[in-house]
This record gives sequence, structure tokens and C-alpha cells, in this order.
Amino acid sequence: MTTSEKEPTPEFEQACLGIIRQWRSGKKDESSSAHALMQLMRDAQAEGNKANQGRAYSALSFLYNNRGKFDKSLGYAKFAQRLFTELDNQSRLAGILISMGEIHRIKGDFNQASNMYEQGLVAAKKAGHQVNTMFATGNYGHVALAAGKYEKAHELLEETLDMLSIYLDPDNPEGKTWMVPPRAVLCEYQSALAETYFYLGEYDKSWEAIIGSYDIAMSLDRKLEMALVYRIVGQLITAQPHHNYAQFPHDAHYYFNNSYVLFEENNADGDAVFTRYIYAQRLIDTGETEKAKDYLEKTIKQFTKLGMMKLTRDAIELLRRL
Repeated sequence: MTTSEKEPTPEFEQACLGIIRQWRSGKKDESSSAHALMQLMRDAQAEGNKANQGRAYSALSFLYNNRGKFDKSLGYAKFAQRLFTELDNQSRLAGILISMGEIHRIKGDFNQASNMYEQGLVAAKKAGHQVNTMFATGNYGHVALAAGKYEKAHELLEETLDMLSIYLDPDNPEGKTWMVPPRAVLCEYQSALAETYFYLGEYDKSWEAIIGSYDIAMSLDRKLEMALVYRIVGQLITAQPHHNYAQFPHDAHYYFNNSYVLFEENNADGDAVFTRYIYAQRLIDTGETEKAKDYLEKTIKQFTKLGMMKLTRDAIELLRRL
């Protein structure tokens, strides 16, 4: 089988990307976007083009992951995984495995997430795909952070930022093909590093990293990245309410609330409810237990609705201890 037969056709790739970009910009709603991608998948199936079919499934997985419909997203990702495995397309397979790891991470299944990232890293290295190697490493850093392995998260995120640096050059053509601009990716991983420093108690380094991310999110007008920045700023202000950073004049509630709203308005339901869960934890830290209980009760309902069962159990246990 030739390389071209393993890859989606350029026209099909652009059709998938066009639908996703229209959805992300608000020009298409979830239903019409999913319908259009399903039609592309059926067309590819009728033509017997497995690569195009796998691409449509991966786009559907991406759509439903962002909408917090994780079981649907995982189902479509598994279809794509099977097709790209049959095609021995290690590069596309790596991307799918990384996406599956992300779904498991958001759902709170850190062991399964780590397993997917490890498989994705193997596939990316086998394909010689530096970009997917970077994303697998960075997302592995995310799961280490979520699992409370802060030193490991720090190591992985620093490694990721080092790999990312070559794609930040505007003359590098590779970065121009990404669905998310390289500087926005920098914003995401640098924010994760800021959060890692927060949990390590290195607040000065955390502020330095998050201010850099804030400047990027502002310059790019990236709402999802700003939502992540605001969540981490909220945590820092909880720990240091009398900070000296003029960019952030409001209290922690302002930043947590704006983070939640931005995630919700931009169809990132899983991130929105996770922000509420983090806020509840910080309220406990500051002794505001009644307010924390209210947020936890809302969080448990949302986690349950989204099928985030590991985090549901964690939130229930936290509420029980109050």
C-alpha cells in the first residue's frame, strides 16, 4: 500500500477541517456539524476509502470530546483507531491514541489515559512524527498534573515546551498547518506548567508563567486558552489575595466564574465543570465550606450527566468529608 493510500485525500482533509472550523467559530451548530461529518464518512465508506473514513471518525470524535460527550467521542475514536491500524498509518494512529488519552484524562481515569499516551508516544516515534511526539509528551504532562505527580508533570511539560519552540518560528511551515496555532499550544502547556508550579508552592514561578500565557491569550483573542488562564489565576489569588500583579485586579471568584462561563460558551462542558470543582476545593482551603458544598453539589450533578464517574466519586467523597 502506498503512502498516499494511507492518508486522507487533501480535498477530504480540507472538508473535515472546514466543518470543524465553522463549528468552532459558531457558524455551524453541533447537530449540523455532526450531520455533515457523518455524510462525509458515509461517502468515504461507499468509495471504499478507509483513510477518509478514519479521518471523518476522528473529526467526529474531536467534536463530541469538546462538547463533553465523552462516550460518543471515544466510540468514534475507536473506529478511527481500527481503520488507521489496518492501514498501518502510525502518524494518524498516534493522533487518535493521544485524543483517546485526553478523553480518559478528562473523565478522571488517569491510568487509562497514561496507557493511551504511552501507546501514542510509541506510534509517534515509530512514524518519526515530531509533532505528535510533542503532543503525547505534553498531554502525558497534563495527566501527571491531574494525578498529583507534580515533579513528573514539571519534567514532561518543560520537555514539551522545548520541543514546541521550533514551531513558534513564523517561518516554519509545519506550524501553519495546525488546527490550533502554535502560540495557542504554547499558551496551553505554559498554563499547565503554571498550575504545576502552583501545586509545588512555587508561586512566583507560577505567576511568571501564567502572565506569559495571559499575554498570548489576549494577543490571539483565544477564549478557551483565556478560560484556562483565568482558572489558574483564580487559584493563585486564593493563595495570595494581596498579590502585586496589576493585570488581575479582581478577586478569585471573578476569575473562576469567568473561566467557567468562557468554557461553557465555547462548548467545553467538561472543562467548565472541572473549573467549578477546582473552585470548590479552593473554597475549602479558605474555610468557605458552605459555599464549597453548594458548588460540589452542582459539580456532582454535572459530572454524572457527562459520565465523568471517577471525578463524580471524588467529588462525592470530598463533600462527605465536609
